[in-house]
Amino acid sequence: MGDADRDERGRFRRGWRGGPGRPKRATEQTYVAIASHVVPPEAWERIVRAALERAEGGDLKAAQWLATLLLGPTPPSLSDIAAAELSGIDPVERKAESLAAEAALAPGFWLDHVNRGEDPDAEDGDDDTPPDGGESSGK
Repeated sequence: MGDADRDERGRFRRGWRGGPGRPKRATEQTYVAIASHVVPPEAWERIVRAALERAEGGDLKAAQWLATLLLGPTPPSLSDIAAAELSGIDPVERKAESLAAEAALAPGFWLDHVNRGEDPDAEDGDDDTPPDGGESSGK
C-alpha cells in the first residue's frame, strides 16, 4: 500500500480493492486452539504474574495489557456499570443469554467446521460473509 492508493486527503482512492482483511473466524479459532495446547496453564499463570509485578512497578504497557485481558478492549464506563447495577441487569447473564440464543440458531456450526479443518465461508466463496448471513462488504 503506497501513496498511489490514497488521495490527497489520505483516503483510499475509488476502486481500491484493499488488503487481505481480517482472518476468517476458523483461522482465529485454529490459532487459539494451538496456543491453548502450546501454553500450559502453569506457564500462562507465570506470564500473568510477571505482568502484574511489572504493572505494580509502574510499567504502563503491562498495566494496559492486564486491563485489556481483564476488562476487554472496550470496558464499560463507570456510569454504565452503575446504571446496570441500579437496573438490576447482570451484563454477564445478558451475554450468556445472547450466546445461548446464537448457539440455538446454528448449534455447533462454527465448531464443527473448525474441528473438520474446513472453512465455513468456503461454501459460497465469499470470505467476509458474516456468520449471521447478513450482507458482506463485497471485498
